Amino acid sequence: MSSLKSVLFVTRAADTSHAGFDSAVTLARHHEAGLSILVLTSDDIGLAEDVGFAEFNALIEEEAQHRCSELLSRLPEGMAARSAQVRSGKLFIETIQAVLGEKHDIVVKAAESATGLMARLFGSEDMHLLRKCPCPVWLVGPDAALPPKRVLVCVTLDEREGADATLNTRLVDAAIDLLPKAGEAEVHILHLWNAPGEYLVRSQRSGLSAKQVEVWVNAIKLKHRSWFNHFVKGFAGRAELRSRFAKGSPEFGIAEVAKEIDADIVVMGTVGRSGISGLLIGNTAETVLGQLECSVLALKPVGFETPVRSKG
Repeated sequence: MSSLKSVLFVTRAADTSHAGFDSAVTLARHHEAGLSILVLTSDDIGLAEDVGFAEFNALIEEEAQHRCSELLSRLPEGMAARSAQVRSGKLFIETIQAVLGEKHDIVVKAAESATGLMARLFGSEDMHLLRKCPCPVWLVGPDAALPPKRVLVCVTLDEREGADATLNTRLVDAAIDLLPKAGEAEVHILHLWNAPGEYLVRSQRSGLSAKQVEVWVNAIKLKHRSWFNHFVKGFAGRAELRSRFAKGSPEFGIAEVAKEIDADIVVMGTVGRSGISGLLIGNTAETVLGQLECSVLALKPVGFETPVRSKG
């Protein structure tokens, strides 16, 4: 994100929050990047039963234009938006088409809360964006610190065929880029490791002694520790870095650490391998997102292909 040139802020016309927009403004100013605004009209057509079709469309347009004007009025003195558009349609589709057509480098949006028994911070449109948007997506929580003061970035040792070897570096770069130029702020780099199938190896069926199992587990731990130490050294001097190395499951460990350190934002990858059509988010990422209570910045691997096609 160090070469950030264009920030796209996306909102619904009916949204009245400001944390997402203020985060987008702060990010754009920090990088001296252009800021564009995209307002999506409400898809709630319940009013159509009470008013005529033309009147209903006029109400929707008026609501969207009011949201645009209200956001533009919040811009700091001397700062102008590169563009401010109103569109209708599915939010995630219109957003991704804007990214493809206008070459935006990041999407910033206020997180939507899901409802019901599975209520969590991120709603269905957010999950669609995380699954399918080709550029980084920053979903801003309602109580987000501006700019973030405590960032948690999650890295992993992925040796699978097709894994993006650059993703970990880009995640930490993105975390550092979120920090203010001055003042106290810190980046926590987290690596959670485990020994795959350890419960099977420890069972009697494996035929291995307890000592043999411990040797095997410690060898895996040493491999991860060596990789992690070498990786973190590459960022020395760039920010207030704190490394965290622990055994555990990313599905649950990331949210636990985020809560423990009171993270303002978690930076993570959503898919670990390149060349994958974005129909599904990674299982680990989906589980983690269901537990987080803070903002999220999500990156895709190099070569990620969105299933959404550009207009025209």
